[in-house]
Amino acid sequence: MKLLRRLVLLPLIATLALAQSDRGTITGTVSDPAGAVVPGTHIIARNTENGTVSETVTTGTGNFTLSSLPAGPYEVSFEATGFNKYVQQGIVVQVALTVRLDVTLKVGSTSETINVTAEAPMLRTENAEASVNVTGDRINSLPLNFGGGAGAIGAIRNQMSFAILSPGVSGSGTGARINGFAGNTFRVMIDGQDTTSGNTQSRVDETQASVEA
Repeated sequence: MKLLRRLVLLPLIATLALAQSDRGTITGTVSDPAGAVVPGTHIIARNTENGTVSETVTTGTGNFTLSSLPAGPYEVSFEATGFNKYVQQGIVVQVALTVRLDVTLKVGSTSETINVTAEAPMLRTENAEASVNVTGDRINSLPLNFGGGAGAIGAIRNQMSFAILSPGVSGSGTGARINGFAGNTFRVMIDGQDTTSGNTQSRVDETQASVEA
């Protein structure tokens, strides 16, 4: 019976571990001035708000990925033998998004440091996903119910209203038409789990998490 319980709990634990909704990723390539990749580069990403540190090294092809980083501002440093230390500041990791950070190291001593403060672009070179993040400050400054009445969202406090802040979205939060598709053809995911109503997508009042959540 104990073994059976463990077997039943393992998939649940794995699901919870993968369903972290407050994480983002930094990825990129490290090269030298001639354009050749620099494998074995030591990379440290430090959260400038709480001081937490994540480390990795570039692969044989000069690529690196720092995944599952808590959202927030970061300073990322690069060190490789025979090159100046490179520090990139002002990197902002957002929830469920990937920051692309390609770095060119200059030949020199690691005791010399090159600091760069420009922000890294949010490039979508890894996949064709189109996504938008709505910050907590913006949510707090706008109403939670756009329209009210007895329509699909009624008078409830509905976070789906913010879908219309995304490019290509028109209509109400629950009857939104996304990039020309028919209304109510979207899915609602919370921490990686599909919570869309089996009756109709417009009934988010039956399945949505609380606004505070």
